[in-house]
Amino acid sequence: MEYRNLQTLIDIKIANFINEYENINQLFKNSDVKNGLLHPGEYGIYKELLIDKLLSFALPKKFSYGTGFIINTMGK
Repeated sequence: MEYRNLQTLIDIKIANFINEYENINQLFKNSDVKNGLLHPGEYGIYKELLIDKLLSFALPKKFSYGTGFIINTMGK
């Protein structure tokens, strides 16, 4: 039962992430009307905040992260 509750919570978090990500893409769909978000950096920061919210929920506390790029062991 507890596993199912956890899976439901994870599913909700992922669905919320996808929904919010799609909503931010709609804000920038028309480059003439950006709903007050005038700088492309704001778009990037908003996406980073969405990922931060998801990762802070999913990652164990022993792991941490900051800003930047993710690079694998192959340098990609």
